[in-house]
Parts: sequence; structure tokens; C-alpha cells
Amino acid sequence: MATIDKKGNFKGKIGNTVHKKWKDKNVVQSAPGKGNVKQTEATKKAASVFGQVSSFGNLIRDSFKEIIMGYYDTLMIARLTGQLNLNLRKCYNPENKTWTFEEHSLKSLEGFEFNIDSPLKRNLSANPTYILANNKLSMSFPQINVANDLIFPKNSSSAEITVMYKEYDFDLLAYRFHPVQVYSFEVGKLQTTVAAADYTFETTEGCLCIVSIGVKYHAEYRTSKVLRNNKDLNPAGICCAIFNKGEFILTEKPSWSKLYGKIRK
Repeated sequence: MATIDKKGNFKGKIGNTVHKKWKDKNVVQSAPGKGNVKQTEATKKAASVFGQVSSFGNLIRDSFKEIIMGYYDTLMIARLTGQLNLNLRKCYNPENKTWTFEEHSLKSLEGFEFNIDSPLKRNLSANPTYILANNKLSMSFPQINVANDLIFPKNSSSAEITVMYKEYDFDLLAYRFHPVQVYSFEVGKLQTTVAAADYTFETTEGCLCIVSIGVKYHAEYRTSKVLRNNKDLNPAGICCAIFNKGEFILTEKPSWSKLYGKIRK
């Protein structure tokens, strides 16, 4: 049996896998056999696939830590792992141990909330549209009518909306970070509208592309701004998940990060 603590961490055994915490990471490994009990080839493959899926979920969470900020609901890790497992297994060929992705293989990730207790869709009523063509992901962010489309919590005076793009190579379990592909804009509580905007993200062939949006609330305190976000208030979620088909070629290694550090020669 496995349990989930208040921080959303798995502990214990599920089937033939063991979940535990190691150096602030959630680790999944095959459970040791007892006596003459041995894993079959099928259960070994299943555990291996689930382990990679779980690690990929960890990678996504790590890459968006700037907008998640540790303020996620108790079951977020389990929800994300479950959603990924449901979709990624359809992309895996156990015969030759390869993954094959179509453009919308992970489309169901769109709308995923990092904090179900303060969902992005409830706090920000905006539905950006996306087009992927010629290794460019174009995003059109609609006009925001502040009074109707953006909810401000009590004692907050402004909101900072961040649009963040990341791309991932599933085999390497690595993500690429582009500092210039993060856009933020501030909205005042008394503001009437925010003009529509278009953003373009450079993409890499053979990679999963994800765009997430997060909202940070601030309050004025003397001459400073105080962050109002907390465990119960942190709207952030995935808005676009699309696979850019093609052959992945690893270049510019310093800009690719794995779970345990940057990729180096």
C-alpha cells in the first residue's frame, strides 16, 4: 500500500513499484522480490515505463517551478502522473521499446491545474489560441476585460501574469529553457482592459512543447509590493501541450537541463 502525505509525496508500494522521497525528489523503483517471487518480463517493462512517466512528470514540475512556487494542491503530483501515464502509454511500443508521438498526443494536458484549489480558469478567463508551423509556436492572447476576466483576492492591488514556454525531449528526460521565451505583464486592479497580444516561441523538432500561465498577486505595503500568493492561492496551469514532429538533434547543450543538472559533454 502507498500513501500520499500533505505535500503530495508518494510513500510505499504500488504493485511492483516502490515510491519514496530521495533528496527532495520523488523516486519510483522496482520493488525487491521476496523469496522465490520474481518479476515477469511484462511487469518489469510496466514498472520501467511507469518510472519514466513519473520522472517526466517530475521534469515538468521542475521546469515550471517559477510559477508553481511550491504552492500546489496535495494531489497535484498524483494527478499529473496519472494524466501522463494515461496518455504516454498509448505512445509506447513495448516490442521495440520506442516512443512515437503525434502532434496532439498529449493534448489532454491542456487545462491541467497545478493548484486545483485556486484554478487558473476560475481566476483568469482568457482562452489563448495556438498555431504550430515551421518550428514556431504562435500564441494569441485575447484582450482582458479586467472587471470580468480577472479575479483579484481581497487586499491585492495588482496581478502579474506570466506566460512561460518550455520544450522537452522525452528520451533524454531533459527540458530546454529559453529566458527570452518568458513573457510577463502587470495588471492593476483598477485597470479597465489589457490589450490583446501575440507571442511567438521558437521550437525544436522532435520535442514536446508546453506553455503554462501563472498569476501572481501583489499588495502595496508602504513603498514595496508584497506577494499575496500562498498554498491556497496560486492560479497556474498548462494551456498548450503540442508535439513538434521531426528528428530531435541535441545542440547547444548548456541550455538543456535534466532533473539532476545540466547536460554536459
